[in-house]
Amino acid sequence: MVDRDRPKPKHTHQYFRNTNQSALADGTPHAVKQRVEYNLIAALLRNLLRTTFIAIIPTVLVAGAMTGVWLSTGVRPVTEAAKDMRSAQSNWFAVLQQAHPVIDELGIHGAPVGEVEKVYFAFIDATKEERPHQADVLLQVLQDQAETLRATSEGAPRVFELLLPVTQARFEVTRTYERWLEAMRPPASRAAVILGLAPSPRESDARYAQGATRDI
Repeated sequence: MVDRDRPKPKHTHQYFRNTNQSALADGTPHAVKQRVEYNLIAALLRNLLRTTFIAIIPTVLVAGAMTGVWLSTGVRPVTEAAKDMRSAQSNWFAVLQQAHPVIDELGIHGAPVGEVEKVYFAFIDATKEERPHQADVLLQVLQDQAETLRATSEGAPRVFELLLPVTQARFEVTRTYERWLEAMRPPASRAAVILGLAPSPRESDARYAQGATRDI
């Protein structure tokens, strides 16, 4: 038998209200719908990111391959031009080193061979860095002596004949140096040089832009 007169616990109505609110928060159709929508959006974002990443990989590979091909069109002409210039420079030094006949011919016609030989051996003994400068100094001295001989001796034509291969070798260095600079002008070549994929002239090479000291 239920005791109808037994007092009810305090705050009973508040208890049921709190319980109902908790139920609504955890399991009502509205809350369930929110969770479903959240999961759906998260899944869509994951799929989108995955698809985007997969699509980017071939795009990056293709772009990298195209960039490599573009750079290669600039590397080859610059590299070949640099090789030609260094070869011409080596030949110029070799020809100048074999300039004994010019010096001997100058001596036959009264030129101060001792002074010329000092300049010659300064070139022979020069370091790799000093050699371009010393080579031009020696050529200048030989040309000056040949010009002096032109006014004082009938032997000048023979001196000029012997000196011609030397000046031609020097002009060839200038020609190949200018070709090297020309090869560096296209955008792909400039990019290759900046990235260190193709060689650029040294500061001392700028002397070759002036040509030989005198055309004889």
